[in-house]
Amino acid sequence: MNEQKSGVLVRRWPPGGGGYDVVIVDAEATVADYLRALEPLAGDQGLRRARNPGGTCYACPRCCAERIPLTSIDVRELAAATAAGEGRGHAGRPDALAQAGGEARLLLEVVRRYAWVSVMGRAVDVSLRRGEDGACLLLDAGRGLCRYYASRPLVCRTYFCCPASRRARILRERIVNQGQDELVRLLLEETGTAMFPFNEADAPRLCAGDWRENGFSGRRTYAEVRLREVLPRRWWRQFYGAGPSGEGARGG
Repeated sequence: MNEQKSGVLVRRWPPGGGGYDVVIVDAEATVADYLRALEPLAGDQGLRRARNPGGTCYACPRCCAERIPLTSIDVRELAAATAAGEGRGHAGRPDALAQAGGEARLLLEVVRRYAWVSVMGRAVDVSLRRGEDGACLLLDAGRGLCRYYASRPLVCRTYFCCPASRRARILRERIVNQGQDELVRLLLEETGTAMFPFNEADAPRLCAGDWRENGFSGRRTYAEVRLREVLPRRWWRQFYGAGPSGEGARGG
């Protein structure tokens, strides 16, 4: 595993083992830096992959039937890819998406076409829809790759079915959760609670005030989302220039 030093350091974890750890080495590091640092892991044959021992992530669809939560930026990138014709012929017309009318409206249209939205009480989950075979709607089964591979969601780009330090797990969860919170906030701004686009619900009690602005708000790309704005201040010292194991990071 090669160490990446463009704002984020990725290294073997435990030392010499088959997993990875993440440390932020630049106070201005962004989620884009994080993604670039993790990218080589997809082809790293030294990782201890539970579902593909000795292999890599390329053309391996074994995780494509799991829940794939979406962030606000994931939906923006999917909208752009669809409008540009990437993956053309699948699940909708690019011209219809491009002409949806306004960014918020475009995000709403993409969510309606590609996502499955669940509302349980006041909780909301927005994930990629699955096909009749149970796999992700965007999976090209013949190739074993996403139809929108270059624009696939963050959760897909950061999962390698191998061990990860507590620090690495927490950072990934924080990014995904904040990104999804911002997506829900934007959808609620566009639709209000009465017209919120859910596919299933159990005693829904949506409250717009539950979703406040966060590190993703006003950001259109991952290069604009700084990691220090995603992590609570009390956690920052656990991630920025921290020790080797990542086991010191605490939730809460």
